[in-house]
Amino acid sequence: MVKNRIRVLISAYACEPNKGSEPGVGWNWTLQMAKMDEVYVITRSNNRKVIETFLQKHPVEHLHFYYHDCATWKRKMKKLPNGIFVYYKMWQKEILPIARKIVEDEKIDIVHHITFNEFRTPGKLYQLPVPFVWGPIGGGQFYNPIFKDAYFSRKDINKEKLRNFINRFYLIFSSDIKAAVKKANTILIADQSTESIMPKSRKYVRLLETGYDLKRNEVKDYDEDLTIN
Repeated sequence: MVKNRIRVLISAYACEPNKGSEPGVGWNWTLQMAKMDEVYVITRSNNRKVIETFLQKHPVEHLHFYYHDCATWKRKMKKLPNGIFVYYKMWQKEILPIARKIVEDEKIDIVHHITFNEFRTPGKLYQLPVPFVWGPIGGGQFYNPIFKDAYFSRKDINKEKLRNFINRFYLIFSSDIKAAVKKANTILIADQSTESIMPKSRKYVRLLETGYDLKRNEVKDYDEDLTIN
């Protein structure tokens, strides 16, 4: 039994059980942290059904969820090209007052932004009056022309070049990135490429992004299931 649990508020836009990619990152981090801390999670209302269904079958102590989605007309923006990122930034802005109330009501010790875990969108929770942890963040991989023959088409190459431009644009002009870098007590970095492009004004901590459950290391012995014809 863990005494004097740290009270952590997590921002995890993507957070679903039994999923990979960003939803898996959000879920695995919250699940593993709840083993040691009192964890409060803000995620999308869209994730509510699958999370609550899972927790009914597999209850997890010390884990509390708050759900939020923007207005219907804003959600429709996700159907536009790259509209999900526009919606996501609106969602981040809207959860700030929700997070502020949770911090006050639950006496939160640490605020931790987890997903989305790409460096371009740190959210707004760095503005809260408690220590702020950001990451592990990634997404800082840059296209190198030396690898052009590894791509299938000119379209793929142009897509990577566009991502290069967007990465540089955000690093130069994003006030949220600059503020988060300045105010975060700890910034976790998921890969060397992202670390190499982040501002050199501070130190970073390299850490995998998965929140991996060690129980998944158990390997089934398939030999016992083999039959020889």
